[in-house]
Amino acid sequence: MFKQSLLIVTILTLITLSVFAKKKCKPKPNELSGSYSLVQYKSTSTMTSISGEKTSITIDTKNKSFSANVGCNSISGRFNTNKNNIEPMQLMQTEMYCADNKIEEPFVFNLSKVNAYKWKADQLQLCDKDIVLIVLKKKK
Repeated sequence: MFKQSLLIVTILTLITLSVFAKKKCKPKPNELSGSYSLVQYKSTSTMTSISGEKTSITIDTKNKSFSANVGCNSISGRFNTNKNNIEPMQLMQTEMYCADNKIEEPFVFNLSKVNAYKWKADQLQLCDKDIVLIVLKKKK
């Protein structure tokens, strides 16, 4: 009887701890708000790193909007979040001719496929399910 009671208490404790641990690990939508720099983006089948490029991405969860500039055109849009999922983004973009800008086209293409996000260390990863498409670093 004592062993069964101890086993039941142990199981209930583990379940309670796992529920609280999961709640702590879930990203909060407000954590997304802020200004970011582009660190990497998916180009064909590999991730391409950005170094020294001036990029700016601003996410505003309160207004469910974002804006970006990765070298030439302005990109903006609206989005909704649910836990760590992002509902399809509505994108708008200026259409200036941009010579030698190899970042913008794959960035916008990847951005249109984003449906989830996750944090890895201090970087925000925008994903298509489990495939990382864009990596951003929050500006201080």
